[in-house]
Amino acid sequence: MDESRVVRAENPQSKEVFSTTNLRIALQTRLILGEDALKLDKINLGKVAPEQLSEIKPETIGKINRASTKERSDYWQGKGTFDQQLKSWCDSMIKYYNDPRFTEKEALEIYHHYFGENKSESNINIYADEVIANHTQNGKINFDQLNQNLPKIIKMAHIFGGNSSEIIEDLILARAKLSDPAKKQELIDQVNEEKTIDDSPTLRINYLNPDEERLLKWLDQNEQVEIKTNKSEPSPPVVIQEKLTKKIFNIEAQDIDFSVSYEQNRKAADQFIAVLRDPKHLKTSPTYLFHDYGFVFDGNNGGTIDNPELLATRYHLPFATYSNHLIPEVSHSNLVIRGPHFDPQDSRWKITIYNPYQLDIKEETLENVHNQQEALAKISYNKLWGKEYLINNEDISFVNDPELRPYLDALVNAKLAPFQRDMINCYPYCFFVGSMLNALKPGQTDFKTQGITQFSKDYQLDLADRDEVLKRLRQHTQP
Repeated sequence: MDESRVVRAENPQSKEVFSTTNLRIALQTRLILGEDALKLDKINLGKVAPEQLSEIKPETIGKINRASTKERSDYWQGKGTFDQQLKSWCDSMIKYYNDPRFTEKEALEIYHHYFGENKSESNINIYADEVIANHTQNGKINFDQLNQNLPKIIKMAHIFGGNSSEIIEDLILARAKLSDPAKKQELIDQVNEEKTIDDSPTLRINYLNPDEERLLKWLDQNEQVEIKTNKSEPSPPVVIQEKLTKKIFNIEAQDIDFSVSYEQNRKAADQFIAVLRDPKHLKTSPTYLFHDYGFVFDGNNGGTIDNPELLATRYHLPFATYSNHLIPEVSHSNLVIRGPHFDPQDSRWKITIYNPYQLDIKEETLENVHNQQEALAKISYNKLWGKEYLINNEDISFVNDPELRPYLDALVNAKLAPFQRDMINCYPYCFFVGSMLNALKPGQTDFKTQGITQFSKDYQLDLADRDEVLKRLRQHTQP
């Protein structure tokens, strides 16, 4: 199953790396186990047996609900009266649905459905129940459909809070796996995997990646603090522009290196988005927000207007994106890694893409496409990309690069991580990752000789090129 996961950077002191380091499977298993397994400092759990994984414990659900309630309470603290808060929440929901048939009446129904008449307590299990039910056919979970819809599910789950939406994702995946014997056994095998980490035998369930650590810490901290719910505070809206603004603008401008470390790339991604969303760079109009660098944002939902030629003229960056529009409410950009190519095995046209919500790359079949012209019509690209693909037939993947192949896991974990956590920045994240991948290409390109300089100047980021990345990778893997 292809899942959105954040990864731990390669540990140069460790000789072995878990095959599942990039997945949040330890967190999912701990949600099932509950009790002490939800404590961050509990890193001596034994191997998991099938009989231990039967259902999500009520105590686990209660703990998540309390953490979500506090997250929402903290967000709305001091933001006007309850009526003002609820009106703001409903207005945001109406903008999110963007449907004349969805009015304040429907928004209020959703609010009361998930948060009850007392206007305080989250009931995340209702949402999880509905997601599971909507993806169950003839008593079985449709995992392909569930995985395909995860971005939409996570986006909607932000009504429970930002951290809560991530926990909900793992809660849903854990429940889904419990319903399928094969998936359940796969999960057991994964968390029971053992490697030697820092000269010590370690089970995967005790080797927490950064996001697993962060979310368990968040759950534990919220459990230790007495929750005093204010019954005049609703949950935050789906699109929390104010919360996003506060989060990303608190980053001070500084030179940040992002070469092989996921942690550094995560910090760099935050700063990159902060610069793009900084009000000092934006001019407003009734419909759009215009950035000093030429980017245009939709004034209603905050999304970026597709403009690949801007990346060619300002950064000399070959760039292409693809949106499959499988979710009508969400036009989600994916970075094109390899352009349209004909697969003779099944006589289908395909492209290789990176989804900012998910780890790694995948091959996507283009439906109702019979030739290259029809295939190219499915993607949005600039002239530089057209030249690279149509003339040189190149791509921006390092998978088959012989010099980078020995460091494949480290590079995937660092540069193809699921950087996107919000609902409006898919296009910028594609630009961010595309820049890192183009910097890894061999030889001299206009992007490497001119574009990197402009990129670094614009975003105060030290974008390492291929030579520098290889140097650091070799240093990390030396005995």
